[in-house]
Amino acid sequence: MENPAKKGWRVLIRESPPQFLASFHRLRSELTLPSLIITLLLVVLVYRIAASISSPLEALVSTAQRISAGEEHVEWKIDASSHEFNKLSLAIRQMATTLLARRGELAAINASLEKKVEERTEALSEANRQLAERATLLEQMARSDALTGLGNRMAAAERLTAEYQRFRRSHAPYSVLLMDADHFKRVNDTYGHAVGDQVLQQIAATLHSVARTTDFAARYGGEEFLLLLPDTDAEGAMVLAERVRTAISAASDTVAGVITVSIGAASAQEEDDTHETIVQRADEALYRAKANGRNRVEGAG
Repeated sequence: MENPAKKGWRVLIRESPPQFLASFHRLRSELTLPSLIITLLLVVLVYRIAASISSPLEALVSTAQRISAGEEHVEWKIDASSHEFNKLSLAIRQMATTLLARRGELAAINASLEKKVEERTEALSEANRQLAERATLLEQMARSDALTGLGNRMAAAERLTAEYQRFRRSHAPYSVLLMDADHFKRVNDTYGHAVGDQVLQQIAATLHSVARTTDFAARYGGEEFLLLLPDTDAEGAMVLAERVRTAISAASDTVAGVITVSIGAASAQEEDDTHETIVQRADEALYRAKANGRNRVEGAG
């Protein structure tokens, strides 16, 4: 039997509108319940799928945040049925383990570096301290006489300059004593330079014991010594000079016998242009003391 559609036939079923509407409502009622059931099933399925994706991701995020916060011993409990999630979890776990190991290595290296820096800093501090001590020692050596331990001529020049400047500012008096060991060449020629050195050391020790704490004593050259007397006028300088002369002759205990000194004293005056002017006047007084018989004190005119 031939298909009517091939011949262009159409089959029409005629129904009255009430019958059609009744059929339509009946069909819609029959389809509504299955549709609701299918919709609910789809919602549940979608929720399960979303949960199976989001829960492992949330667990991975939480674990990563704990590692980022500094926890090193974090348990990996990623419940994922997906093979891809398991691979991702394993990869992240391996990466975290590697990073934590590297962080431990870096911490160890940092601690080692800090220890080395501390050791080097201590060594550097010690080296600086030793250098400072050596610099101080060298400075003292540069300004002290090796034989007597008193200040040398350079140190004397610095102290004389400073005292003269103070005199110009405050007009505070000061005096200078220049002294020379009497017949010192005879001591060297007769007893030798070793005894001569002993004589100079004895004079220096006596100066150190007689001088006040504010005074400054120096070996000014050869057998010549200088004593700077701050806050001392001409009268006070003469008194102290006589005390020094007496103490030196009384302290003689070398094979050279009694050692005496001639002393010239001078005090700062307003017309003095430099500190050297005072020293020059003291030197002139010293030569007068020698010319007048030695073992005596002469004041500047």
